[in-house]
Amino acid sequence: MAVRAGYSIVAVDAYLDAQTLAMADKAVKVGYGELGFDAGSLLTRLDELSQEGFMADGFVGCMFGAGFEAQPELLQKIAERFPILGNSPEVVARVKDAEDFFDTLEHLGVAYPRVTRVLDGDECNYIRKRSDGCGGMHISFVGHAKEQLSGREYYQQLMDGRPVSVLFVANGLEISVIGYNEQWLSPSEQFPFRYGGAVSGIHLEKSVEEQLILAARKLTSAYGLRGLNSMDALICKDKIFVLEINPRLSATAILHEDHTFNLIEMHLQTCRGQLDAKVSSLPKKNKAHAVVYAPCDLVLDSTLDWPEWLVDTPPVSEGQIKILAGEPVCTVLSSADSAQVAMHMVKKRVGVVLDQFTVASEVW
Repeated sequence: MAVRAGYSIVAVDAYLDAQTLAMADKAVKVGYGELGFDAGSLLTRLDELSQEGFMADGFVGCMFGAGFEAQPELLQKIAERFPILGNSPEVVARVKDAEDFFDTLEHLGVAYPRVTRVLDGDECNYIRKRSDGCGGMHISFVGHAKEQLSGREYYQQLMDGRPVSVLFVANGLEISVIGYNEQWLSPSEQFPFRYGGAVSGIHLEKSVEEQLILAARKLTSAYGLRGLNSMDALICKDKIFVLEINPRLSATAILHEDHTFNLIEMHLQTCRGQLDAKVSSLPKKNKAHAVVYAPCDLVLDSTLDWPEWLVDTPPVSEGQIKILAGEPVCTVLSSADSAQVAMHMVKKRVGVVLDQFTVASEVW
């Protein structure tokens, strides 16, 4: 999106997929672990890039995605070096603090599934979560009510509902909605709530949209959110229950990008406090994406045929790449005249890719 907006990009990433390598003026890889980016590695690489002149004349600033939820202090160290184009480290820290977030929801009168740190024999109706996790990897079923929780863990009531998210831009006080998405899981034995994908352009009852907008507006005002943000919620019998805010660039943003407007420019404008009210009237899209996870240990090379509807593909042109079972391999995209068709198509394409991996593994 930034390249289409005319920017030259320096990418600092844990994966460095083929598309990022092709589009970025400079791309560097850094370590990634349980808490997100390896702090020492990331800061060292940023300092080296600065010394090499990449943060000189014309440098706008740093935009960030996932990888800082568990260590907003790392984001603060980056902010001490370069301008941050997005929510401040302080805002990220507050939003990703479970006690702060759910207390704020309570104060604002926004509904959410019940949370607790102590269970009384009712573990079947709760799941265990981390406030600083992402991608659903931090969520699990409750094994035993007497389990010791870490400081950032909590139990949350397990509710049946339709999982949705709203993507919006905010200027610290007000919001404009970009669009709505429906999400689904790609569960594994180890990660039963692992993120699977999302589809945009979904139909929601007007009352549900109004609840989502009101909740996002209240949270924006309470936290001073800026730029692109997304809010996850469950729809249960036409009532929403807020799950979390992602105070950063969201993976679903690409589902709402087209040739008539650019979300990166909207992000930058709202970070500066400007808000275009016309955003909410943008046409809804019918796009979907889905993450493909390795079904087993894979060794991929340049002989593998990647369809044009795949992105985030491994840079196999550089030689063989080993991907461990359960790790993300690539992202499948689809577009259709309806959200339902786009979702069906993207899930079918995931199956095509997995079949190709199975054949390749048997050959190797």
